[in-house]
Amino acid sequence: MEFSPHDISLFQYLIGDFPISIDSFGGAFLQPHLHDTTLTVLRYDQNIVGHIFVSWLHPFKEHRLVVIGSKGMLTFEDSTDEKNILFYEKGIDWIHGEPVARDGATEVIKYKPALPLTEELKYFIHHLDGSPITLADSQNGIEVLSILEQATDSLKKIRAKEGEIELSPL
Repeated sequence: MEFSPHDISLFQYLIGDFPISIDSFGGAFLQPHLHDTTLTVLRYDQNIVGHIFVSWLHPFKEHRLVVIGSKGMLTFEDSTDEKNILFYEKGIDWIHGEPVARDGATEVIKYKPALPLTEELKYFIHHLDGSPITLADSQNGIEVLSILEQATDSLKKIRAKEGEIELSPL
């Protein structure tokens, strides 16, 4: 699926660790040997969980990042014209051993919008002088491919358990 490698790379950047488990589930509806939808769950140390849902079948384009943390929630919707990064001061606080909902303000995080490929090319050109590339380096590429391979293996195992024919990867 087209967004999986980018999402995985973003997880690797934000979390800075390799998943301890990778599970994928999918459905082949249009062609028997090709997944049209997949859901991949990546579990990391420190109780961090990420999931990636991709589908060729949805009638609309959606590419959203949601980060849920102890201080609030952060969202970015790449498919909207505004492309806002929003911080929601929401969560659960524990007061005297009891959970209390926190429903604070929503804040727009300002940033300079730019096309990702343009920024990647600028970064690459900036490092032509031999300075080390630390973002999306070869190690990141190897990690992303390894995670994709494990996700594909997970899809194949599910199909084998269901007694169905083997499908092509993501």
